Amino acid sequence: MSRGALTWWARATAAAALVATGLLAAPGAMACACGGFVGPDGSRQTVQQETAALHWDGTDETIHLRLTTQGVGDDAGLLLPTPNPAADVALGDEELFSDLAAASAPRWEERQHLFGPPELFGDDGDSAAGGAPGDGAVQVLSTQDLGPLETAVLTADDPGALDEWLTEHDYVMNERFESVVTPYVEEGWAFVAVRLTAEGQTISGDLPPLKVTFPSDELVYPMRMSQAAVDTQSTRTYVLSDHRVTRTDPTGSSGQAELLFAGELTADQAQSPELAAIVAQAPYLTTLEQEFVNPQAQIVSDYVFAADDTDEPFQRVIYTDSYLIPIDVAIILAVLVLGLVGGGIAIVMVVRRQLRSAPRAG
Repeated sequence: MSRGALTWWARATAAAALVATGLLAAPGAMACACGGFVGPDGSRQTVQQETAALHWDGTDETIHLRLTTQGVGDDAGLLLPTPNPAADVALGDEELFSDLAAASAPRWEERQHLFGPPELFGDDGDSAAGGAPGDGAVQVLSTQDLGPLETAVLTADDPGALDEWLTEHDYVMNERFESVVTPYVEEGWAFVAVRLTAEGQTISGDLPPLKVTFPSDELVYPMRMSQAAVDTQSTRTYVLSDHRVTRTDPTGSSGQAELLFAGELTADQAQSPELAAIVAQAPYLTTLEQEFVNPQAQIVSDYVFAADDTDEPFQRVIYTDSYLIPIDVAIILAVLVLGLVGGGIAIVMVVRRQLRSAPRAG
């Protein structure tokens, strides 16, 4: 197997994997909203888009992950922390993400106005709104070959042991790795290491989606590793449940968590067999987005989701505005009318003045 890169996805367990950018000490590492891929010398990967969907049935949690990347290099890696070592990894369903994106999209509405923006002279405005205990060793619990993906579930007693194991297997870390992994190791979390290979072809574009399932006591989305990121970070989480959900973690108030969609999905919205099976049990979709301009200060916890106090639906609206009369045309018409009226008044006054000044007969 060729030497791999490692993307530190620390948002897994609830939906994804966010890498703390720069954890891999390799030249050319680049940051992006959802982490960065970094490979050996001459290899570079950046994540352009990350999409994640979560479902928790009260016992097991399932994460569906998809990344869109750009870069050079024929292999890359992911590291996903999970609260339980009994994690199962499989290839995901691409259509599931298309269905969720379509369901969460804003609706379009038309607004009609008497007067509108200029037409004759242009308009620059925008009308849209809206391991074995005690020995410090890493224990490999399971491995899988999924074709384009190779996975291993790991546990470790200390961050140093995990660092050494990854280094021995050609993953390159820098000194920040131990500090961001330490909380998960101390709390007994496991790690799913995923290697993607393209067999000599550059890894770029949409990567094969992943499906990770593991036992969990709550619906949680690990974010603490993202404290090491240096650029703005953003997350989008699709949460499928019996009811609308909300964030209950401290990080939810440290950034702008935006509700994009809330509502029940119907059977015809779930074209994906994978999504249809989930919607049959948990039809309510809550889509949330959050951005961090200062990850080190704003990310103070993992994401935790719980039932909201309401099931009120919500959908964004984008307005298209239609206008009867462009404002500049209205102004010109008004000026013309005023001119005509003023001219008429002036003519009347002149005529009256002439009539008064005209000599009277007799």
